[in-house]
Amino acid sequence: MRHTWKASATEHRGQKQVKMEIWMRNFYELHKYNPYLGKFTLEQLMSGCGMDVGDVPDYHAAMGYLTEQRRKLADAMEDFFGGKDYQKYKDLNLTNDEMFARMMRNAVYFNVFPVMSAAPKEEDEPRFYRLMSLKDFVRAMERRRDCIITEVDRKARMLNTLSTNLPEAALQYHSKSLELDGVFQHKCSKCGKSFSSQDILVMHRNKHHKVGK
Repeated sequence: MRHTWKASATEHRGQKQVKMEIWMRNFYELHKYNPYLGKFTLEQLMSGCGMDVGDVPDYHAAMGYLTEQRRKLADAMEDFFGGKDYQKYKDLNLTNDEMFARMMRNAVYFNVFPVMSAAPKEEDEPRFYRLMSLKDFVRAMERRRDCIITEVDRKARMLNTLSTNLPEAALQYHSKSLELDGVFQHKCSKCGKSFSSQDILVMHRNKHHKVGK
């Protein structure tokens, strides 16, 4: 039987992510001044990175990568508004669009690419992605806020029902929630800011404090 070498899941995922970062950086540089003009499909991203469009793990890796960008964007945004550059730009009286463009540039420094998905106009057309504008970003944050409010309200009602009918179980659940609080926060020892991933924290420290891990 002939055996072929196969990379580990971690190594394979790392290679895919690097390729997608390079592809997205090139896309950003090409369309950063006209975000409405440039668009791409998930299939184009995968093909451009040498991934198999018909392969389920490759599909999930690409889809997960695009979905992760919005979560990481919050970290990049906090880094921008808390940094020295923001005050400098503010003193220059930049417009909102100009300030947003610089915030996006800061995000790209962290390999975070502010993309949004748009529904196709025709049913037979694939869903496509493009860079966010300021208006897109505000709308996305508003939708996210509404979803969080709805989810918090739903969980609060569930806990109230649980507390009424199964008080001991509710107390145990509450204790576990407290134990998990802050597990996913990666705090900078230099300035005290917290980030959602170790990668973003390391890049923040390299950029603002000139230190490694």
